[in-house]
Amino acid sequence: MKKISDYWDKKAKQLKQDPAATMGDVCLRELEINSIVRQLKKTDEVLDVGCGNGFTTAICAEKVKSIIGIDFSEEMINQSNQVMNSLKKKLKNIKFRQMDILNLEFEKNSFDAAISERCLINVQSWQNQKKALLQLKKVIKPKGFLLMIEGTTQGLACLNKARKKIGLHEIKKHWHNVLFDKKLFNRFIKRHFKVIDIQSFGSYYFISRIVHPLLVMPKEPRFKAKINQIARKIALEMPAFNDISINNLYILQPKK
Repeated sequence: MKKISDYWDKKAKQLKQDPAATMGDVCLRELEINSIVRQLKKTDEVLDVGCGNGFTTAICAEKVKSIIGIDFSEEMINQSNQVMNSLKKKLKNIKFRQMDILNLEFEKNSFDAAISERCLINVQSWQNQKKALLQLKKVIKPKGFLLMIEGTTQGLACLNKARKKIGLHEIKKHWHNVLFDKKLFNRFIKRHFKVIDIQSFGSYYFISRIVHPLLVMPKEPRFKAKINQIARKIALEMPAFNDISINNLYILQPKK
């Protein structure tokens, strides 16, 4: 895990409070945040695991009663606190702590909701992912929710299959990511959580990873391009192409 924390420490030092610090595709990041915020209520006490530089945490803080952001990377937490210091409107309902998701230091049933935005794909193994999910289950209230955006091997494979058919190169998985296997994940989740909903970002992937590259060939597509901004708006309201969605939003409720 030290290799992972070193990687994110380096990213934090390089990009500081940049929204792209934890994902280069800022339009997809905004889509993720929009999807999460829709599920939160003003009365919620929230945990944001793998909060990075606190960008998502600060946005969610304006929608909830309180929120705690945690991250394994010390430098990311340092940047999170810098985000707080730079906010024009000081938020009193937000805190940041360095903490390992595999060993959460909170009491049982502490939170109405927990957010994992591509955090669990960084814990390096399926065994660790299962442990992290059980840690999250423990700290969420019985009627609370886990709002989890994570990627799957099947989503990436289906997207690459579609890209190959039309002459686009394969998208490589980042070295530090361990994507979920849908079959293993679904079997485990159904034992420990009630699946309330699974929201696909397939419309975004279709436009940004297939249509956009074809339009600009032989140039490389840009994450901040206008078409990606349009894709974000479409995907939020018109989900489709579920099979090619690498990341999905899982809305889960702990079982007793």
